[in-house]
Amino acid sequence: MRILLVKPTRDTDGVTPSLGLGYLATALRPAHEVKIVDGPRERLNPRKFERILKEYRPELVGFSIIAQDLHLAAGYLEQVRELLPEAVTVAGGAQPSSEPEDTYYICCKNLDYLFVGEAEKGLRMLADGLEDDRENPGPDSIPGLLWREGGEFKRNPMHIEHNLDSLGFPAWDLIDPRTYPPAPHAAFAKEFPVATIIASRGCPYDCEFCAARKIQGRKIRRRSVDNVIEEIGILVENYDVKEIHIIDDNFTLNRDYVMDFCDKVSRRFPKLLWACPNGVRLDTLDKELLENMARSGCYALAMGIESGSQEVLDKSKKRLSLQTVREKVEMINRAGIFAIGFFILGFPGETMQQMRETVNLSLQLPLTRAQYMFYHPIPGTDIYCRLKRERPENFRNLYSSFEKVAYLENGVDKGKFKRLQRFAFLRFYLRPVSYTHLTLPTN
Repeated sequence: MRILLVKPTRDTDGVTPSLGLGYLATALRPAHEVKIVDGPRERLNPRKFERILKEYRPELVGFSIIAQDLHLAAGYLEQVRELLPEAVTVAGGAQPSSEPEDTYYICCKNLDYLFVGEAEKGLRMLADGLEDDRENPGPDSIPGLLWREGGEFKRNPMHIEHNLDSLGFPAWDLIDPRTYPPAPHAAFAKEFPVATIIASRGCPYDCEFCAARKIQGRKIRRRSVDNVIEEIGILVENYDVKEIHIIDDNFTLNRDYVMDFCDKVSRRFPKLLWACPNGVRLDTLDKELLENMARSGCYALAMGIESGSQEVLDKSKKRLSLQTVREKVEMINRAGIFAIGFFILGFPGETMQQMRETVNLSLQLPLTRAQYMFYHPIPGTDIYCRLKRERPENFRNLYSSFEKVAYLENGVDKGKFKRLQRFAFLRFYLRPVSYTHLTLPTN
């Protein structure tokens, strides 16, 4: 089959290769022809998408959707149905995995199938069956599949791949790092080209604002270190990659794993730079580990600090103390690694005073960069379901970017809320700093 895999994202502050689509392409390729349309890289719009559909004429079109792209994807699905009425349409990703039935309703009659969770195995089975009716296993046997039959939804249990090495590597020739602009993860990097990789899946934590454990499961599954090193070798040797960004949710959770990784990177790629821009758990770090990371080329660590109020951290089930935050950020700074803090403003129940405590904490810490995001109810989280049920009137622009106010707590003035964020950015980036040895590169 001719298969088109699409990431419809339009507004983003980080243009990086889509690993999800890359892994799906690898799973499909032994038997099918695959093309990837990475929306941010292509600057995709309806006119470009129409041209791609007419030229490639795919028989199956799959979309990777996050909540902010749901309505955008619905428009593209309508184009597929109008131009290629016989093509099979599929959706997967964080949004369909978190709210499968709602996703189906919004995309309406233009969506044939939907996958919940990891789809490498299921999508290959679906494509194989569609191509050869004689070997079609039927939807009932395809893991993670959701579809409508007789006006009712039917859903199979999602597939969890425990042997991540068996998935192979993403189809890097379709998401060549050299074809992406130098703007990864809000534009911080020292060298280009940059490639993103993922070494593990799953999350055992209960943070109320995150849906990772629902989408990927609680159990941490890791690729072998040798498998990760092999992929880095391909990226360095075949794609001239100079810097690696590890985007795991829990890369540093296993100390021995990270130490082994650092040792092998140091030996094989002594000039390679790497960073963790997606965030690491501060309570997993120690002095020896950080020093080994720095020696192996790690120069930046992002961390989800979230709030400067211990009460807010406890309510959100972050399982992190402010004392640990201060100690570990100082430790990162002393190791010579850039410390980048992520903060959330406007948690449910949070007061303006508690938000100011967050801003004040960010100004006190030796951070190189800080990002202040408005709280965004993430589909699939427990708190999202509760808020949507109890306070539906508080939701605003739910399927919009994180730069916009998606949820406003009772009694909080929207104007003051936005001014506080603006104040935080100005105060942080215009402040004098005493640790000038940590300055991000300007290239």
